Amino acid sequence: MRKLLVIAALVLILIPIVSGLGVTPTRKGFEFEPEKIAKGSFTVMNSEQKDVVLEITTREEIADYIKVEASQVELKGGASKEISYELRMPASFEKPGLHVGEIVITRLASKGVEEGAFLDNIVSVVTQVRLRVPYPGLYAEGRLDITEANVNETVTFILPISNFGSQDISSAKGAISIADPSEKKLSEILTNEKSIKAKTTEELTTNWLAAVEPGVYTANATIKYDEKLFSLKKNFAVGVLLVELISATVKDFRPGGIAKITLGVKNRWNSKINNIYAILTVFDSKGTIISQTKSASIDLAGQQEGTIDTFWDTEGMPSGTYPANVSIHYADKKTEREMKLIVGSSGVYVQLNPVTGQAISENAGSIKASPISLILTIQVVFILAGLGLMFFLWRRLKRKP
Repeated sequence: MRKLLVIAALVLILIPIVSGLGVTPTRKGFEFEPEKIAKGSFTVMNSEQKDVVLEITTREEIADYIKVEASQVELKGGASKEISYELRMPASFEKPGLHVGEIVITRLASKGVEEGAFLDNIVSVVTQVRLRVPYPGLYAEGRLDITEANVNETVTFILPISNFGSQDISSAKGAISIADPSEKKLSEILTNEKSIKAKTTEELTTNWLAAVEPGVYTANATIKYDEKLFSLKKNFAVGVLLVELISATVKDFRPGGIAKITLGVKNRWNSKINNIYAILTVFDSKGTIISQTKSASIDLAGQQEGTIDTFWDTEGMPSGTYPANVSIHYADKKTEREMKLIVGSSGVYVQLNPVTGQAISENAGSIKASPISLILTIQVVFILAGLGLMFFLWRRLKRKP
């Protein structure tokens, strides 16, 4: 029995515990001012239905400048608590730029746990304290955000430019060059122009009409501010990734044999798509599946057409019309097309139905679980596996003399 208790304890240690500890905000930023004392706060949330003891510590580069109001707090189950801190800035920093510290909140144990009893797993959450020290003179950084669009719609480019220098920027503007996958330049557009005061951020914007084929394109942005400049680069998509079924034919068929149905497909994207394959499903008049086959895979370059061969064994199939479905699979997407296979005395004929839809995600019909429910499901699986292991080992121990 003692061995069984040891095994049970080991199994319980391996079972994951769902952490109900959270913190908000996960980060807070400050601008450096010599010897300034800046105040901040964060809220810790305990979603578990038990009281906990929390230890609060600091770490990373500017840990010594962060003073939290308490080093340890108790938090009741289902409650939250706001905790204040001070960032005591030094007289100077040797290096300009971003300096980061972290406040670490660690759950030590359930409140009231006696010495020598089993403790909870230690769980920690972190909130960042970010201190930005300005660069001397002119210095700016930025980001390139792009709102994607369909073909012949407007793509918007947004460039938030932050002045991290000690000096105001009198003029900032950007030029964006747009290129295709072969790096061929398609267009160049200019943003608006703005002045940016020190320690502030302004947005430069511009638009572009995407009169191009669907696909991936590259935006190369050059931002000039006063006598300085820097560059940004980002890919963006126009339209929807699509492999289209454009034809279906049958040749050299003998009644009762295997019909080779050749599917004509086209890659509407502007870059290569690998591992494209088809699944042909044939139904009887009642909607029951009587055949389902998967083709070999092909690769298609951007805007390239190709063929995929699928097969249907018609042995024992009487003459008539059979509803069918073809799904073209590629890059976690699929394009579906309904068709009719007409079996006659001299052959099989294919009639494609009109297009009724576009590419859809392979996961479009899946049910998405919340993170908590997913963790709980995993925990139940671990518990059941642990119980199964305990029962197996117990049976083994019981059989031993």
